[in-house]
Amino acid sequence: MSSISKWLHPDIVVATRFAEIPVHVENFKSPEDVIKEEQSIAYALSQEGVLVANNDDPISVSLRDALHVQGVSFGMTEKAGVNATHLEILYKKVGEQTFPDGVRFRANHKEASVPITIQGALGVQHVYPVIAALATGISQGINLVKLGQVFDSYETPRGRMRLLEGKYESLLIDDSYNSSPVAAEQALITLKNIETKGRRIVVFGDMKELGVYAEKEHVRIGKIAGEYADMFIVVGEHCSYFLKGAEVSGLKNSQMSAHKDAESAGIFLQDKIQAGDIVLIKGSQSIRLEKIVEKLMLHPEYAKNLLVRQEDEWNKR
Repeated sequence: MSSISKWLHPDIVVATRFAEIPVHVENFKSPEDVIKEEQSIAYALSQEGVLVANNDDPISVSLRDALHVQGVSFGMTEKAGVNATHLEILYKKVGEQTFPDGVRFRANHKEASVPITIQGALGVQHVYPVIAALATGISQGINLVKLGQVFDSYETPRGRMRLLEGKYESLLIDDSYNSSPVAAEQALITLKNIETKGRRIVVFGDMKELGVYAEKEHVRIGKIAGEYADMFIVVGEHCSYFLKGAEVSGLKNSQMSAHKDAESAGIFLQDKIQAGDIVLIKGSQSIRLEKIVEKLMLHPEYAKNLLVRQEDEWNKR
């Protein structure tokens, strides 16, 4: 049992998703040890505590079954207590281009169903937190319709699949807050599902704290990127691993570029962006890919209000 679970006995625990190769694994003996540490707080639930579990994640389901506690599940299928259906990407006209503008879905619980719209961001990465929050509210006896009204004014976090206008009638998907194998893969799937006549450009920075799994996971993610991207720009120490994977998928050298830091990658991309391009930007915090986003934004003067790590302390680094 972790030190925090020795004294903290929560009334509600939300189990979101446990990755096969979790971030921070380099600080543990194995991925299983990371998962055990993350799950320890659930084993510290108070006697009347509630577990809100992701029904789409086998490890979360196993945790629920092992604990035998009361709870509510959430997920993308009707098997979950609170589920999301009819998920679709919203589009809008920007100049001569048509770009995604957000996502819409229905949240359901028993006989109740409410529409949820998330403006300015993409991916199931934003759907899961919403239905997890709804499930948590329902576990406390709050009506789904009342809960759904909260999201009428919901604003997604900065650097988490946020949609920003780019230069030259391009679109930026700013996912620069952080990165991990499971998150990078999901971001690529989201990019693949966008309807566009323009190019799909992927800008990835290192995924940190993977330890002995770093090479394998960077190659694997590079391979997926090579399947979906028209251009693949990589930043950091593990560039060669990313590119090795992309080459397996058939991406040509002319479609790839490696850079040691975000500044040089941003300068390189400024001359490459074309009208209609959709640019996905994602990397671990220390790679500072928000600097690339700022260079490609149509309105960089709004960076302090739209991007992550705009505090003076971060900008000095």
